[in-house]
Amino acid sequence: MTQWILPKILPNNLAAVPVIDLRGKLPVNPNGGWTVINPPRNVEALTDIVMHHDALSKSSTAKYTDEQLIQNISTTHINSKKNRSKGDGGFPYHLFIRNGKLYICNDLTDFTYGVASNNGYTVHISVSGNYAGNDVLNDADRAALYMAYYIAKSSMPAFKELRSHGEMTPTACPGYSMDKVRSDISEIELSMELNDNLQGQLLNAAALETRVKDLYKKASNPGKNQFEAIRKLSRVADIMRAEGLL
Repeated sequence: MTQWILPKILPNNLAAVPVIDLRGKLPVNPNGGWTVINPPRNVEALTDIVMHHDALSKSSTAKYTDEQLIQNISTTHINSKKNRSKGDGGFPYHLFIRNGKLYICNDLTDFTYGVASNNGYTVHISVSGNYAGNDVLNDADRAALYMAYYIAKSSMPAFKELRSHGEMTPTACPGYSMDKVRSDISEIELSMELNDNLQGQLLNAAALETRVKDLYKKASNPGKNQFEAIRKLSRVADIMRAEGLL
């Protein structure tokens, strides 16, 4: 199985999203799954993340558990003759979101049918619901969607662009605002950058505290290191006074 990579740094609300791996547990076309229809793609060829919805209203699928719905979608695509006379290979998206959970449904390199004529380089993420209709993307699903984006992005060394299905072909999919998606992601990335910088600064401060304490200990005890420690502390004090910090 292709290794999906979890980002090392994420905001708490994204890091808390449950990630469930369903690979090997979903229906596969008896006439050939995705890897039989097309060989796995080179990970270096994967450049774009595409966002979708499943176009099934939440009210119409409320009776199904998450896994039941995913299995139903898989079976529907296997039985469909739209893309291939023998049916699709199975579940069409790589990552799927429902009820605030993120489901891994295919390997990253699987060639699935997400956007016609654009599947050689794309990774597909879908949210359950019909957002071109009356459904609204709630906070839990939005967090899971962004978590999916970061997992996909972290797993794609050649990542270039985030797009929606509707930006590539004439369709109402995904229904939710891509302007908001991009705006939110920009804010998340700025927050992560600031947090990363803050962590680095805190590590520097901790290292400084340890070093100053060590120098003070040596400066306070007569011995061969006393005068050198005093000299270094005096130099630190001079710099701090020059900066108005002492």
